[in-house]
Amino acid sequence: MKLTIAYTARNEADLILTTLSDAVRDMEALALPYEIIVVDNASTDNTAALVKQFAVNHEHVILIQHHQNLGYAHSNLTAYKNATGDIIAVVDSDGQQVVRDMPKFLAKIDGGADVVYGWRKQRNDPTLRKIISFGLNVSAKRMLRWKLHDINCGFRVVTSRVARSFTDVVPVNYFGPELWVHSVQNGFVVDEVIVEHFERKGGTSIHVPWRLPVTIKQAYAYLNLLKKRLPAE
Repeated sequence: MKLTIAYTARNEADLILTTLSDAVRDMEALALPYEIIVVDNASTDNTAALVKQFAVNHEHVILIQHHQNLGYAHSNLTAYKNATGDIIAVVDSDGQQVVRDMPKFLAKIDGGADVVYGWRKQRNDPTLRKIISFGLNVSAKRMLRWKLHDINCGFRVVTSRVARSFTDVVPVNYFGPELWVHSVQNGFVVDEVIVEHFERKGGTSIHVPWRLPVTIKQAYAYLNLLKKRLPAE
């Protein structure tokens, strides 16, 4: 069984080398065949250059670059299209989640799950991020029949069958809700595991207070679009 760890990155120069070093250490300890893909979403800093430099001495690391900002969801799609693993984990590159949690996900896959979400039960995020995630989870439960805890966690694992079933995505900076709806549409088994969650040590979040009204409006429109894809109960 081969694993793909895919990091989505945009302007993560402060953190990417630490994230990759930790991932290599944790994957070597797991002692399974693996690859690490970094999907750089048109960073304007030197994120891509740092990944290239790191990859020179780490043959398992692969850089894929978007030359324009295609959004977070499309970075997930790029990871899915390019992964060669039997199991694919897409992880945020900001160091807030760690690959040493991977065995928890693999246990769920072994138990029959096709899709496994991380659950940040104890979060280390600013209040604004918590508010946005809370609102997204509550809205997803009401609009999308979401049944678990953390639809927006940046650590999700799928089988290659799930990854190959995606041909397109809604071009937004979310992906958890679309993965859920896609799973319902296709009868994929979805589960979750509690993951460690750490404070962001560098870089900046895309979520800022002055954009909150716009963020809420866009998120509602996105969920409403996905709601139309759900089969009737």
